Amino acid sequence: MTVELLAREPDLKSARLHGKRGQEQFGVDATAEILDGGKLAASCKCYEDVSVALIKKACEEFDQHKQRWKGEDCRRFVVVLAGYADSPKVQQEETRQRARYRRREISFELWDGTTISQKIRRHPDLVHHYLRSDTWLSILCGPQYAPQAYVPSDIMEAEAKRLRGYLAESARHEIDSLRAALRRGHRFEVREKLAALRLDGSLWAELTPEIQASAVRLQAGLYIRA
Repeated sequence: MTVELLAREPDLKSARLHGKRGQEQFGVDATAEILDGGKLAASCKCYEDVSVALIKKACEEFDQHKQRWKGEDCRRFVVVLAGYADSPKVQQEETRQRARYRRREISFELWDGTTISQKIRRHPDLVHHYLRSDTWLSILCGPQYAPQAYVPSDIMEAEAKRLRGYLAESARHEIDSLRAALRRGHRFEVREKLAALRLDGSLWAELTPEIQASAVRLQAGLYIRA
C-alpha cells in the first residue's frame, strides 16, 4: 500500500518495493524517484503503538547505510507507521529527526495512521483493493460510493458506526497535530490543511459537532494570532 500511495504522489514517479523477504534492504522498504531530482526512501513499521523508540529504530536502520543512500542521491526519507503519532514525545522526536536529517540535506517525513487515511481516501480504487469493504469506501470516500440497492443490516450498521468513529478519530488526531504545529509557528501549514478539511464536504459531514467546532476554533485562532 505504501508503494501505491507513493505512486499517486504528484511529485514522485517509479515507486517500487525495495528488496524481497530475506534480501538485504539497507534500512528501506520502498523507493521512488523525485521528479525534481533525487530519490525518496521509505521505511515501513507495522505496529499499532507508535513510540519514540520505534522512530529511532527506523532512523538507525537507515543511517547504517547512509553512504549508500548518499551515493543514490536520496533527498527524502519517510517513516510510514500504522499507528497514530499523537504523543507529544513522538512529535518532539519527529521534529528532532527532521532537524537532524536537514543537516544532511534530507527531508524527513512521518506518515502515521492519520496521514495514511488522508492520502488513501483520495483514491477509492486503493480503498477498495486494500480494505475490501463497500462500507470503507462509503465512509472514507463519500456516500456516492455506497453500493446500489444498499440495505443496511445490523452488522453493516455496526461496521459503519465503527468506521465513522475511526474517521472522526483520525480527524481529531489531525486537528491536535495542527494545534501543536500552530504553537510552533507553522501558520501556513495549519491554514492550508484546515482549509482542505473544511472544503472536503464528505469528510466534514461525517465529523461530530465537537470536532467541527474544534476545527473552527483553531481556524479562528489563526486570525486572532495574526
